[in-house]
Amino acid sequence: MDCTNKRIEWIDTAKGITILLVIIAHTVYYGNTGSIIHTVIYSFHMPLFFILSGFTATLTSTKEDFLIKTKKLAMSLLVPAYVAYICKLFICMVIDKPDNINFNFFINHLYSMLYVSKGKINNQQDLIYLFGYIWFLVVLFLCRTLLNYLNLLLNREQLIFVTSLLSLIGYAIGIQTYMIFSFDIVLTVLPFFLCGQFIKRINISKAPFMYGICSFLIWITGLFLMHPHPRNTEHLDFFARKYPFYPLCFFTAITGSVFLCTCCIILSKLHISKFFALIGKHSLILLLIHYFDSIWKTIWISPSDQYIRVLLRLLMDIAIFLLIILVRILINIVKKRTTKLVPLKDNNL
Repeated sequence: MDCTNKRIEWIDTAKGITILLVIIAHTVYYGNTGSIIHTVIYSFHMPLFFILSGFTATLTSTKEDFLIKTKKLAMSLLVPAYVAYICKLFICMVIDKPDNINFNFFINHLYSMLYVSKGKINNQQDLIYLFGYIWFLVVLFLCRTLLNYLNLLLNREQLIFVTSLLSLIGYAIGIQTYMIFSFDIVLTVLPFFLCGQFIKRINISKAPFMYGICSFLIWITGLFLMHPHPRNTEHLDFFARKYPFYPLCFFTAITGSVFLCTCCIILSKLHISKFFALIGKHSLILLLIHYFDSIWKTIWISPSDQYIRVLLRLLMDIAIFLLIILVRILINIVKKRTTKLVPLKDNNL
């Protein structure tokens, strides 16, 4: 969800499609068909964001560059995450008016911001509140920062070995307990960033059909091996620390991500891709809208059919997204016109 100076359209398209799939997966999840859709999307959607981030990232080579990039990442990822959490907390306090607003209420929310999760502290379940979808922004910041730091110390071969080892450690910790700032997830997902770097080096855009067919066959095979029965709802879920058939679920996630990337490379030649690319270019905005859409949940959750629900949710989130983009465009136009109207200072005065 970070920006680069020179944007690659198929990457923006992939981000746009994936953030829409995130909304669908968070809404459609019960019944035979719903559980299959949910499981298929979960098999690759979050790994794809990490892979794309690795693809677009340029790892730091100096300490000065590391400090500059860390500051920029903090402003673009950490600040929006915690500002959104605090804003939603106060909005919900005003709307819902919970009865348990006391000292422990705020302490538990502080724990939530510290652990970026909902889980166990000292073996007590549900002691902290749900941090929500924006956990991804905090984890993404820490992953990028850790990988940039490791790149200063290690060569490519050492980096691959160390990140693989750290991923195993993160997995082992995550299935037992949750670390501060969800650092167990940070360690676990590190290899996905290097996959993004590898995909960039091999340049899958040169032969999207070949890479697409191969990755699709491996992805589908992995899905059938992990989910031989349609009612098996166990799926890859970083936030819940669910890693079924580890490390097969990771290989499946990578091949599913590559398949979607190849589809987006082909799709980017069509005009319809412009819409998805627009969403992908501003995917952070749509993620934050999705985070807040539980506030108007009574509207989109009212239909009993989950597919009508997801359609309403998508339409509402996209409508708000387009409205924000329009406002930003209008503000930029006004700024440009204002700048033109400001008279230049006379250097002779």
